[in-house]
Amino acid sequence: MIRLFDTFTPGETIGATEVVLDAAMAEAWAIVSGRPAPAPGTPCPAGLLVAAMMRGYTRVCDNRPPGNVHVGQQLTFGPNQLIGATLTLTLACATTELRNGRRWLG
Repeated sequence: MIRLFDTFTPGETIGATEVVLDAAMAEAWAIVSGRPAPAPGTPCPAGLLVAAMMRGYTRVCDNRPPGNVHVGQQLTFGPNQLIGATLTLTLACATTELRNGRRWLG
């Protein structure tokens, strides 16, 4: 089911999913970023955490309406996310508002 603007409620949790920061994900990130892949048990680079967030976002919001544009996000991670950890990513609606006649979800 595609969710439209009028069906979002501020404070609502939209969904959650788990993403594993495994060696395969670290290797893929290394290819894209041009940086060395972090070893298992070492701290996860911020860029890889953003990639994990986008993976979670696309899993939770797999039915986006045509014209939907992702313009930003707010990330909150606990300390010392390590390669090999499993993250639980939760997507929530913070706000709904009209800006210059356009619908925005925060």
